[in-house]
Amino acid sequence: MQADTSIWIGLATLALLVLAPIGVSQVHAQTLADGLSGFSQQSDDPIEIEADNLEVLDAERVAIFRGNVEVVQGTATLTTRELRVHYESSDDGSIGPTSNQGLRLLEALGDVEIRSEDQYASGDEAQFDFIAEIITLTGSVLLQQGDNLVRGQRLTVDLTTRESRLDASPAASSGSGRVTGVFVPGAGADQ
Repeated sequence: MQADTSIWIGLATLALLVLAPIGVSQVHAQTLADGLSGFSQQSDDPIEIEADNLEVLDAERVAIFRGNVEVVQGTATLTTRELRVHYESSDDGSIGPTSNQGLRLLEALGDVEIRSEDQYASGDEAQFDFIAEIITLTGSVLLQQGDNLVRGQRLTVDLTTRESRLDASPAASSGSGRVTGVFVPGAGADQ
């Protein structure tokens, strides 16, 4: 039947879970949660950040990176105009986030793009909640893997449960008010 193709399933449950072709190991199948799991406190990979400038508001426990921001952790790369890093306070009197402080939240503001292996996501803003292990992408959300793509207004990915949800815009706002998708048989998974 479709022994040599991959199909994305479940628009109702966010059809970005790629199924391996029948008879082929699912080792090559990557879910959205897998693609974004690089941005996690559970990752052993360091978070590397580059930007045009940095402002540290230590009293608020926020570091603000502005201008051509690029964040890399593992295979995941995020680009945005501004990144706000919220961190826990330290007891040693140091200024800014250090290795002995936990990250609480990353807020990406403006022209957010996330790439990981063969997956791409974009939107207006993103939040990476390291405590709850939840990623939220909002505003003209586009998800793409190969030729397959899905559009909506709010994506929520729970890295703990590996559940994803894409919601449409309210009917009163611009756009169709519905989640839309294009799925190409055989696209989106390693063959």
